[in-house]
Amino acid sequence: MKQTIHPVADKHTRSGSFKSYAIRGWNYDEGWIMSLASGSGSAKNVWVSGSFESPTFEEVSSPPSDEAGVIEIDPKPIDLSADEKDAILSMAWEWEIWERTVAAGTCMIDSVHRMLELPRDDVLDWFRKTRRDPSVPELVAETLKENGREVETFGPDGFGQFYSQRRLILLLRKDDDRKGHAVLVYENDSAIFDSDNRFKQVGDFLWACNLGYRIASVVVLKEK
Repeated sequence: MKQTIHPVADKHTRSGSFKSYAIRGWNYDEGWIMSLASGSGSAKNVWVSGSFESPTFEEVSSPPSDEAGVIEIDPKPIDLSADEKDAILSMAWEWEIWERTVAAGTCMIDSVHRMLELPRDDVLDWFRKTRRDPSVPELVAETLKENGREVETFGPDGFGQFYSQRRLILLLRKDDDRKGHAVLVYENDSAIFDSDNRFKQVGDFLWACNLGYRIASVVVLKEK
């Protein structure tokens, strides 16, 4: 059945690559048109809609031009491999979630990978595979638990209760609680890591309000 779709004005056309696939994407309010090419074969033009948790993949006859406005498509059933679906969703995650995270600041993922002493790309891939937002504390805790790390989240009072354990200090802006910041405190308060270099020592948290922040919660990494 034919469907009218409306382009997202900001960054409507994208291009990128994932593993062996070269991908072009056109962003619409209702979903993405993805042109997926690998090797010498012809590109597959796919309409992907729905959520990351429950996506729908269909074929469109051809990709739109970069300048195309509102268009009409007539999607048909398509048979895609698991790798092709993963490439499409991973690229959409990159454009929809990770680009927004980079623009807002990557302090959370930078702190988490140091807390776990794992390569940054390995930790980031946990979120790419699950299509989760690595800036949301609840999703961070859930993802760490799924990957064998025992963590527990406490309120602001947790800051001073777990001196011997690594902990993420999650802060919110006093003037806009939609904006947050994450800082890592090492065992025994021996040092901290702050990707923005705002907090230089543990004692600075006592004066967080003077830096425009308040402590919102604390994520504690339990000993194995």
